[in-house]
Amino acid sequence: MQNRILIVGIGNEFMGDDALGPATIARFASGYDFTPAVELKDLGLGGIRLLDYLSGRDAVLIIDVLDIAGRAPGEVIRFSKAELVSGPPGARLSPHELSLKETMLLADKLGAGAAGVVLFGIVGKTFDMGSGLSDELRAALPALDAAVAAELSRFGVTMRLKRPPGSEPLE
Repeated sequence: MQNRILIVGIGNEFMGDDALGPATIARFASGYDFTPAVELKDLGLGGIRLLDYLSGRDAVLIIDVLDIAGRAPGEVIRFSKAELVSGPPGARLSPHELSLKETMLLADKLGAGAAGVVLFGIVGKTFDMGSGLSDELRAALPALDAAVAAELSRFGVTMRLKRPPGSEPLE
């Protein structure tokens, strides 16, 4: 049986570097070919909506920007599920919204948690309305792509650059 993998982007596309998740999903969809077992999903601000997509997955790779004091903008960081669910619950956008940690714990409690969850993030620099991705974050995108590809390879899944139209080899 082939692995079922979800790559999900979380973030607000109008808030500077917070657009990383949705922008990565769009970039992956247009620039890469994946093994059929891979599904790409832009969940916007995420939260409890993520629960609907966890069940029955072998792995869920979450792409989100990170706001970590003392870390350099553009740094790519990988968090395992164990790291995500340890420590304080994390920031919420509203008192009615679950944090990523709370979502993971609830999914496990309901028996809907994915076997493997990994968060890939890049430390952001700017979160201003309409500012677009910072230069530091853009420069880190190849490292993010390589980290995601390496994680996918652990599940026997491939991620290949699409060939631009007209670049197919001649036979």
